[in-house]
Amino acid sequence: MAIRFLPLLIVLLAVVAPAQSAYAREEQASVAAAVAGSAPVPFSSNGCSGFREETFFTCCFVHDFDYWAGGNRKERSAADHALRRCVQDIGRDYFRSYIAFFLMRLSLGSGVFVNDGWGRAWTGLERGRFTKLTLDQRRVVDEEKKNVCQALTLDSVTGRYTIPPRYIRETDHHNLRPREARELCGTEFSTR
Repeated sequence: MAIRFLPLLIVLLAVVAPAQSAYAREEQASVAAAVAGSAPVPFSSNGCSGFREETFFTCCFVHDFDYWAGGNRKERSAADHALRRCVQDIGRDYFRSYIAFFLMRLSLGSGVFVNDGWGRAWTGLERGRFTKLTLDQRRVVDEEKKNVCQALTLDSVTGRYTIPPRYIRETDHHNLRPREARELCGTEFSTR
Protein backbone atom coordinates (compact mmCIF):
# COMPACT_ATOMS: atom_id res chain seq x y z
CA MET A 1 0.00 0.00 0.00
CA ALA A 2 2.77 2.46 0.97
CA ILE A 3 4.59 1.77 -2.30
CA ARG A 4 1.57 3.12 -4.28
CA PHE A 5 2.09 6.51 -2.68
CA LEU A 6 5.86 6.56 -3.11
CA PRO A 7 5.81 8.50 -6.44
CA LEU A 8 3.54 11.13 -4.86
CA LEU A 9 5.86 11.36 -1.84
CA ILE A 10 8.89 11.79 -4.08
CA VAL A 11 7.19 14.59 -6.07
CA LEU A 12 6.11 16.28 -2.85
CA LEU A 13 9.66 16.09 -1.51
CA ALA A 14 11.03 17.56 -4.74
CA VAL A 15 8.69 20.56 -4.50
CA VAL A 16 9.11 21.24 -0.78
CA ALA A 17 12.80 20.34 -0.39
CA PRO A 18 14.38 23.54 -1.77
CA ALA A 19 12.81 25.56 1.04
CA GLN A 20 14.20 23.29 3.75
CA SER A 21 17.57 22.96 5.39
CA ALA A 22 19.95 20.21 4.30
CA TYR A 23 19.32 18.39 7.58
CA ALA A 24 15.55 18.37 7.06
CA ARG A 25 15.97 17.09 3.50
CA GLU A 26 18.18 14.24 4.75
CA GLU A 27 15.57 13.34 7.36
CA GLN A 28 12.79 13.20 4.76
CA ALA A 29 14.90 11.09 2.41
CA SER A 30 15.53 8.68 5.27
CA VAL A 31 11.83 8.40 6.02
CA ALA A 32 10.99 7.97 2.31
CA ALA A 33 13.56 5.17 2.03
CA ALA A 34 12.17 3.48 5.12
CA VAL A 35 8.67 3.66 3.65
CA ALA A 36 9.97 2.17 0.41
CA GLY A 37 11.41 -0.81 2.31
CA SER A 38 15.09 0.04 1.99
CA ALA A 39 17.70 1.42 4.34
CA PRO A 40 18.06 5.20 4.26
CA VAL A 41 21.83 4.74 3.93
CA PRO A 42 23.00 1.94 1.58
CA PHE A 43 25.79 -0.34 2.75
CA SER A 44 29.41 0.48 1.98
CA SER A 45 32.68 -0.33 3.72
CA ASN A 46 35.59 1.97 4.47
CA GLY A 47 37.79 -0.99 5.29
CA CYS A 48 39.90 -0.84 8.42
CA SER A 49 40.25 2.94 8.70
CA GLY A 50 44.01 2.60 8.37
CA PHE A 51 44.51 -0.37 10.74
CA ARG A 52 46.77 -2.59 8.61
CA GLU A 53 44.32 -2.20 5.74
CA GLU A 54 45.95 -4.57 3.27
CA THR A 55 46.27 -7.37 5.79
CA PHE A 56 42.94 -7.17 7.59
CA PHE A 57 40.52 -5.68 5.04
CA THR A 58 38.54 -8.90 4.74
CA CYS A 59 37.83 -8.82 8.52
CA CYS A 60 36.83 -5.16 8.43
CA PHE A 61 34.45 -5.57 5.50
CA VAL A 62 32.34 -8.12 7.40
CA HIS A 63 32.59 -5.98 10.56
CA ASP A 64 31.47 -2.90 8.61
CA PHE A 65 28.38 -4.76 7.40
CA ASP A 66 27.47 -5.63 10.99
CA TYR A 67 28.02 -2.01 12.04
CA TRP A 68 25.96 -0.74 9.12
CA ALA A 69 23.03 -2.97 10.17
CA GLY A 70 23.25 -2.08 13.86
CA GLY A 71 21.10 -3.72 16.48
CA ASN A 72 21.31 -4.30 20.22
CA ARG A 73 24.37 -4.38 22.52
CA LYS A 74 24.69 -8.15 22.22
CA GLU A 75 24.94 -7.88 18.41
CA ARG A 76 27.51 -5.09 18.76
CA SER A 77 29.60 -7.23 21.10
CA ALA A 78 29.34 -10.22 18.73
CA ALA A 79 30.52 -8.05 15.80
CA ASP A 80 33.53 -6.78 17.74
CA HIS A 81 34.48 -10.28 18.95
CA ALA A 82 34.19 -11.62 15.39
CA LEU A 83 36.58 -8.87 14.24
CA ARG A 84 39.04 -9.85 16.99
CA ARG A 85 38.90 -13.53 16.03
CA CYS A 86 39.38 -12.73 12.33
CA VAL A 87 42.40 -10.45 12.99
CA GLN A 88 43.84 -13.17 15.24
CA ASP A 89 43.26 -15.83 12.59
CA ILE A 90 44.91 -13.84 9.80
CA GLY A 91 47.75 -12.28 11.78
CA ARG A 92 48.34 -15.15 14.22
CA ASP A 93 48.91 -12.36 16.71
CA TYR A 94 46.86 -12.28 19.91
CA PHE A 95 48.25 -8.90 20.93
CA ARG A 96 47.25 -7.15 17.68
CA SER A 97 43.82 -8.80 17.70
CA TYR A 98 43.12 -7.45 21.18
CA ILE A 99 44.32 -3.98 20.16
CA ALA A 100 41.76 -4.04 17.32
CA PHE A 101 39.11 -5.28 19.74
CA PHE A 102 40.00 -2.68 22.36
CA LEU A 103 39.85 0.14 19.82
CA MET A 104 36.37 -0.94 18.76
CA ARG A 105 35.16 -1.28 22.34
CA LEU A 106 36.66 2.10 23.19
CA SER A 107 34.39 3.62 20.55
CA LEU A 108 31.40 2.13 22.38
CA GLY A 109 31.35 5.15 24.67
CA SER A 110 32.47 7.65 22.08
CA GLY A 111 29.70 6.58 19.71
CA VAL A 112 27.41 8.78 21.75
CA PHE A 113 29.48 11.89 20.88
CA VAL A 114 31.15 10.82 17.64
CA ASN A 115 29.34 8.65 15.11
CA ASP A 116 31.12 5.29 15.09
CA GLY A 117 28.87 3.87 12.36
CA TRP A 118 26.80 1.52 14.54
CA GLY A 119 23.37 1.33 12.89
CA ARG A 120 24.43 3.63 10.04
CA ALA A 121 21.75 2.08 7.82
CA TRP A 122 19.07 3.83 9.85
CA THR A 123 20.61 7.32 9.96
CA GLY A 124 17.87 9.91 10.20
CA LEU A 125 15.27 7.62 11.71
CA GLU A 126 14.16 8.03 15.29
CA ARG A 127 15.52 4.88 16.88
CA GLY A 128 17.69 4.22 19.89
CA ARG A 129 21.37 3.49 19.46
CA PHE A 130 21.09 -0.12 20.66
CA THR A 131 17.51 -0.80 19.72
CA LYS A 132 16.75 -4.28 18.44
CA LEU A 133 16.02 -4.27 14.72
CA THR A 134 12.36 -4.48 13.78
CA LEU A 135 11.18 -7.27 11.50
CA ASP A 136 11.04 -4.80 8.59
CA GLN A 137 14.58 -3.59 9.32
CA ARG A 138 15.79 -7.20 9.58
CA ARG A 139 14.25 -7.88 6.15
CA VAL A 140 16.05 -4.85 4.71
CA VAL A 141 19.37 -6.04 6.21
CA ASP A 142 18.82 -9.56 4.86
CA GLU A 143 18.01 -8.18 1.41
CA GLU A 144 21.11 -5.98 1.38
CA LYS A 145 23.24 -8.92 2.52
CA LYS A 146 21.77 -11.01 -0.28
CA ASN A 147 22.60 -8.24 -2.78
CA VAL A 148 26.17 -7.93 -1.52
CA CYS A 149 26.69 -11.70 -1.59
CA GLN A 150 25.24 -12.10 -5.08
CA ALA A 151 27.55 -9.34 -6.32
CA LEU A 152 30.72 -11.09 -5.08
CA THR A 153 32.70 -12.82 -7.82
CA LEU A 154 35.31 -15.49 -7.33
CA ASP A 155 38.80 -14.60 -8.55
CA SER A 156 40.10 -17.94 -9.82
CA VAL A 157 43.72 -16.78 -9.51
CA THR A 158 43.65 -15.69 -5.84
CA GLY A 159 40.73 -17.81 -4.61
CA ARG A 160 39.24 -14.69 -3.02
CA TYR A 161 35.97 -12.97 -3.75
CA THR A 162 36.06 -9.59 -5.47
CA ILE A 163 33.74 -6.93 -4.04
CA PRO A 164 32.15 -4.50 -6.52
CA PRO A 165 33.25 -0.84 -6.11
CA ARG A 166 29.75 0.31 -5.10
CA TYR A 167 30.29 -1.37 -1.73
CA ILE A 168 33.71 0.20 -1.11
CA ARG A 169 34.62 3.71 0.02
CA GLU A 170 37.90 5.24 1.18
CA THR A 171 40.04 2.18 0.40
CA ASP A 172 41.61 0.48 -2.60
CA HIS A 173 41.20 -3.04 -1.22
CA HIS A 174 38.32 -5.11 -2.49
CA ASN A 175 38.81 -8.83 -1.85
CA LEU A 176 37.30 -11.20 0.71
CA ARG A 177 38.80 -14.46 1.86
CA PRO A 178 36.41 -17.41 1.36
CA ARG A 179 36.08 -17.79 5.15
CA GLU A 180 34.75 -14.23 5.61
CA ALA A 181 32.55 -14.55 2.51
CA ARG A 182 30.93 -17.60 4.16
CA GLU A 183 30.65 -15.74 7.48
CA LEU A 184 28.86 -12.84 5.81
CA CYS A 185 26.78 -14.80 3.31
CA GLY A 186 26.12 -18.04 5.16
CA THR A 187 27.14 -21.64 4.64
CA GLU A 188 25.13 -22.00 1.43
CA PHE A 189 27.58 -19.52 -0.13
CA SER A 190 30.31 -22.19 -0.16
CA THR A 191 28.40 -24.10 -2.83
CA ARG A 192 28.73 -21.27 -5.37
